[in-house]
Order: sequence, then structure tokens, then C-alpha cells
Amino acid sequence: MINLYTKAFTEVATKRGITKLHFHIEEIEKRDVSVFNGVVQNIGASGEVLLLVEGCYEGFLGSAYSEEIDADNIESLVDNIIQTASVNKQMYVERPVHSLNNLKSDTTSFEVHKVAEELLEAEKAARTTTCNIAVFHIGLSQTGKKITFINSNGESMTDRVNFCTVGAYIMAKNDDNVQTAHCQRLFNDDLPDFKELAVNAAKEASGMLGSKPCAGAKYTAVIRNDAFAALFGAFLPAFYAEKCQSKMSFLMGKDGSEIGSPSFSAHEDPMRIIHRQFDDEGTLSAKKSLIDKGKLVNYFHNISTAATTGDGQKSTANGFRQNYNEGISSAYTNVVVKSGDKNLDELLLGMGDGILITACDGIFAGVNPVSGDFSVISKGYMIRGGQAAEAVSGVTIGGNLYDLLHAVEACGNDSVTILGNTGVVTSPSILLSGIVVSG
Repeated sequence: MINLYTKAFTEVATKRGITKLHFHIEEIEKRDVSVFNGVVQNIGASGEVLLLVEGCYEGFLGSAYSEEIDADNIESLVDNIIQTASVNKQMYVERPVHSLNNLKSDTTSFEVHKVAEELLEAEKAARTTTCNIAVFHIGLSQTGKKITFINSNGESMTDRVNFCTVGAYIMAKNDDNVQTAHCQRLFNDDLPDFKELAVNAAKEASGMLGSKPCAGAKYTAVIRNDAFAALFGAFLPAFYAEKCQSKMSFLMGKDGSEIGSPSFSAHEDPMRIIHRQFDDEGTLSAKKSLIDKGKLVNYFHNISTAATTGDGQKSTANGFRQNYNEGISSAYTNVVVKSGDKNLDELLLGMGDGILITACDGIFAGVNPVSGDFSVISKGYMIRGGQAAEAVSGVTIGGNLYDLLHAVEACGNDSVTILGNTGVVTSPSILLSGIVVSG
């Protein structure tokens, strides 16, 4: 259907004086199933098609958008291309279409009613673990997206993004004391162990009951994998070249500089969960280092920001649209913090005495990518002799990302993946020589 549509579109557009066309088509499918306090909810599926057409009219770029592939809308979309080209007077630049063979296969298949039964069993297991659960929610969401580029010559390239997200939210209550825990995991292979995830979240929420702030001080610390992934992910916009060029990032002019300890490295791998062989500008993507042993080696560039440098910088294939009807900006796909060789227990034993941070709240409000400063509400456990002692909540960890990354002594081997603001972030637990905690 799409090929017939683009062929018909090209015929109409050519007659109207449009000499070149570029079709950006996204076919999106979602499936959801969840359980809330013993009741199955949100069993459903949805789908949509998003269409962006760019055309060259009298040498200028025109564009049009639609949420359906319908021959009846071709004339109006062609009108929009001609109108926007005539008004904006932006020179047309043809987007490349490459021959690709590494198309990602579909994600894990599952039967929603069977998953619903498994989620109910997971809730039973969690409630058996602790009697303090007041609110229980767990859900599985599957996202599939097929991205296709087609030009007016009929050449095309396609990629698929397929992944699942499972999340559990639990509120534990004891008299007037209330604590929550949220656990999220992303995957694109086998389904996770729902019971294990639910039980761990239940233990975490229940274990925080009766927790209190600790004394304010600078502590040796371990930030657990999911908490560090969320914290580091909130700083990733500072790595966008457009932010640096507009003086809206504390990393401006820091390329090649030491911004962390030799124990810390991170890279982007666009072939992981958010699978993109090319960005929205048609630039072929590849794995690239972001921070190498503490040194900043790359920003996230699109074609425009790369050209602005004037030093031969090429796009790093990070030119994406946040919405299909918006212009190109910067974004990441899969950012991965390099893991080490110790598990969480070994990191805690190596630390001896200190604090384990298991969760941070209000991260995006408490993180400033412009200055590099952060101050976020946190909770976790005091660690004594390498073992968890009293639970701690209502504390604030703060500082600057420079200091945080320079304090990294070791990275664990317990990496997890969570959703970030434009892509996903994978991180292990991190051992720090010190972090300021306000009690």
C-alpha cells in the first residue's frame, strides 16, 4: 500500500512542479497489559501511521504532514509542500537513502491474556512477601516502530524499533508511614521474571518503612544501577552539540578534556534496544564513545551542528525529530555506561562504611544540564562493614556532575536499562569516593 501511495504521490507532485521528494513514514504499534490491586487493566492494542513528506519546489524545501496513508489527501499535501517552500525559502537538500541489510527482527511475542495471568501471580507473590502493600501496579508495554525512507526514485531503506517495558509501582503503608518503590526494565528478548521484579519492589517499599534521614555529611557511596542510570540520563542533554553551541551546556568547549575519573566510560550503541541504523536525516549510525576513561570524546551532532563547527566535524547520526511534525534536533538512542567486574555486594564490601542510594526522586527538576549542578531527593541504606544497616529516606544528594564523575572509583557488573528522555540508558551500580548528603 505504501509503495502504491508514494508512486501516486510522486506522479501528482511532479505535475505540480515538485522535482524531488523524500517520504519519512513511521508505522507504530503498541500493546499494553497491566494489573492494579488485583484487577487486570488496559489490555489493548493500538496502531498509527505518521507521514512526513519533503519536496523540492523551485529549489526550496517544502514539507507536509499526515497521520494517514490516503490517496484522497495527496492534493492537499502537495499544496502544503508548495506553500511552505514558497514562504520559507529554505534551500532543498536531498536526504540520502542507503542499501541496508541489517533489519532488526520483531521483538518478543507474547499473548496478553497469559501475561495478565502472570502479572496477577506476581502480585500474589509480592503480597505474600509483605503485608504492608497498600497499592500495587505492574504492567507490560510493547512498542514496535517501522521507519521507512523513500525517495521519488523509488529507492528506500527501512529499520525497526521493537522493545518491551515492564514496570512495577508499589506503595507500602504502616499506620501513617508511607513508602513507595518503582522498578522499570526494558528488554527485547525473553520476557523477564515478573514475580522476581514484583517481589523485589515490594521488599524495597516495605524495607523503607520506618526509615529516617541520616546526618548530613560527605559519604563514601554506591549509587545503585537504576538510580545512577536515571541521574546520568538527566544530564545527557548537556552532550547535545546544539546545547553547547548555544551556551546552554556546562560541557561547552570541553571536548578532549577530563570530565571524570579514569574508571568511568560511556558510549552510544544505536544497535541495541532503540535500534536505529540511520537517524532522521538519513545519516548512517555507528557505535561511538562518549566518555573514554574520563575524557569527553564526542558530542551528539546532527548535520547542522556538525557544519557549524567549521572544522570538518561530521554528523554523529544523532539528528532526530522529537515529533514527526517537528524539525531536526539532537537526541540519543542507547547510552551505555561501561560495566566492571564486581557485583553490588562486592562493591558494598569494598566500600566498607558509607551509604547506598537506591532511588532518586524529582530528577529532572533537580538536575541542571546548563550548570552541571544537581540536588535530588534520595533514599537507600546506611552501609556498615559492607552490609546494609538502617534504611534512610528524605535525604538530598547534591553536587556537580564533574565532581560526581571524578569521584567514580569502580563500576559494577549489574547493568540495567531504563527509559531516558529521548532514548534509553544502561548503567551498572557505581562506587564513589564521596558524595554530599544533606540529612
